[in-house]
Amino acid sequence: MPHIRLKQLSDQGAAVILIHGFLGNSVQWQPIAQVLQSNYSVYTIDLPGHGSNTSLEFYTLTDLAKDLVRDLNERHIDLVHVIGHSMGGYVGSAFAKAHPEKIASLTLLNSIAGADSAQRLTLRNRSLEFIERYGHAYTSMAIANLFTDLEKVTHTAMIENLKNAAAAMNLIAVKNAIIAMRDRVDALHMLDDKGLNINYIAGTQDTILPIAQVRKEAVELNKPIAEIDSGHMSLLTSPELIIERLPFIE
Repeated sequence: MPHIRLKQLSDQGAAVILIHGFLGNSVQWQPIAQVLQSNYSVYTIDLPGHGSNTSLEFYTLTDLAKDLVRDLNERHIDLVHVIGHSMGGYVGSAFAKAHPEKIASLTLLNSIAGADSAQRLTLRNRSLEFIERYGHAYTSMAIANLFTDLEKVTHTAMIENLKNAAAAMNLIAVKNAIIAMRDRVDALHMLDDKGLNINYIAGTQDTILPIAQVRKEAVELNKPIAEIDSGHMSLLTSPELIIERLPFIE
């Protein structure tokens, strides 16, 4: 059984795949997808245990990349523009590493291709321990940490909706996702020599993935970075700024 399946939203041109992040779901792309649907064949994915995907099977990001290419081949899709937010960018990077011939462009939104730092690895393990002790208190705290102080004031209702959706997730799925992110293979140097069209969109107020870390990776790969005034959840708080900065938009 595949861990993920593409959902097609439109059939208007070049293929675009939108991959959401940890504790999110494909519906979060709606503001961006609505704009893209008039000129592109837009596809979304719900990651395992997220949104409408009820899978609780253990997986790696490499597994998800295999599912994705299998689905694309079944649909006879040769080239795709991949936009991955946060964990979705990790999935996109794993896919690009395994199948560079399929990549028209890869946009890493509040995301990187590299592996976790030692500090981030420690935080992942602490998160797993916290979940064992406190359960869904973790998801509520994790959602809140995705937003800046100002965003918490201006997007109160949206944040509550995200907390409610995360609270409905099975904790097995939450832990599986953390482990998949923690144990992912570093795709940075494997992408370095493939000549891919890779672009970064990063939030200057992002406390989950600091802008300095994204800048460092963009310089290392010699790839462009677009910086926007937002926290980690820019696909929800600043969708219009993201659309303006997508590399394939004419």
